[in-house]
Amino acid sequence: MKKRTGQTAIRLGMTFTAAMAIATQADATAGMFALGFSTNQRAMGGAGVAYGFESMSAAINPANAANVGHEFQLGVDIFSPRRGFQTGANPRVKSGSNYFPVPNISYNKPLANGNVLNISAYGNGGMNTDYPANLFGAGSPTGIDLSQLFISATYAGKSGNLSWGIGPTVVVQTFKADGLPFGAGRDWSYGGGIRAGIVYQASPNLSLGLSGSSKMYMSKFDKYTNLFEDNGDLDIPASIT
Repeated sequence: MKKRTGQTAIRLGMTFTAAMAIATQADATAGMFALGFSTNQRAMGGAGVAYGFESMSAAINPANAANVGHEFQLGVDIFSPRRGFQTGANPRVKSGSNYFPVPNISYNKPLANGNVLNISAYGNGGMNTDYPANLFGAGSPTGIDLSQLFISATYAGKSGNLSWGIGPTVVVQTFKADGLPFGAGRDWSYGGGIRAGIVYQASPNLSLGLSGSSKMYMSKFDKYTNLFEDNGDLDIPASIT
């Protein structure tokens, strides 16, 4: 019973640490999902779901691939959140990791039948904290590192004013926690799901888009069965934009 209580306390503590990482990402993300996966898409604040003008547009809505010609795109974002926390009258503790490169690459190829094939690989941000503090009595620093890579193969087409797209997606994610009593090191998880979307061109100046993703079913983090529920399970939830 004591062991289970200790594990629960650690889970709650790491949830607090994760919350400190997520809180400052609110302006750039929708929960754990980015508002876009290229510099242009992020600048549009999520409106790119209904407007495709570059190869990476398929990452936010697979239907966008149908409205882009033959194109290769390569880019990288620099994500720079500032995280920290304060307890009581103690000095504020700041995370030591402040700059994160988020790469993306995409290739859009029109096919002979009039449809389009798009291959895109992109990082879904990440969540890295590195606090110079001994929060759980297991040494310093304390923090977590979660990164996710999505690889989508999208098939898209267009019928009149309606564009559609569907993309089976493979996901690789990695996780590491420091400062825990059961320091397990870096672990990897693999899985996938499917993404789909539509775009309707209502007028020359108005387009409407809808994009959705199934739950991404991931293998378990075997080194962190004591941290995550269901013995290390960290699936990526379904989403609709």
